[in-house]
Amino acid sequence: MPNSHANYLTIEEIIALPTFQDVAISEDGQRVAYVKSTTDWDNNTYPQHVWIYDKHTDKNYPLTIGENESTHPCWSPDGQTLAFLSTAGEDGKKTKQIFIQTGEETAAIQISHAEHTIDYFKWAPDGKGLFFTAKRPEPDKLKSRSDMYGEFCGSRFSL
Repeated sequence: MPNSHANYLTIEEIIALPTFQDVAISEDGQRVAYVKSTTDWDNNTYPQHVWIYDKHTDKNYPLTIGENESTHPCWSPDGQTLAFLSTAGEDGKKTKQIFIQTGEETAAIQISHAEHTIDYFKWAPDGKGLFFTAKRPEPDKLKSRSDMYGEFCGSRFSL
């Protein structure tokens, strides 16, 4: 006889389920970096942080915590260094920048200082550098036109 009292998740339970994305597997297959998004009920947000699963210890641990979110984990070609995007800067001028982490015991190091948010990055094939894309700074002429005439005119026409 089928159960007449089906157990369904409530909307709160569904919203509270963590989501996982941006999986990156190290070259040797021993570590997996991924982005875990959880529900922050107090701030009504879904903060994203990079986590690592280590096959040797069979443990998951967060690489980043706190207010500054992190995304897009990417192992170096030799699998020894993990790069990721995280917010940096003062409250009014926070942008996503590239950070690297070389070991579990070391702190992440910010290696980029782009004026605007970095959208995407990739390791160089030899692992000795990174390439990234970011929005170009707005030329002064276009900025003054936008300030004078509004976004419609400034964004529609280029100089």
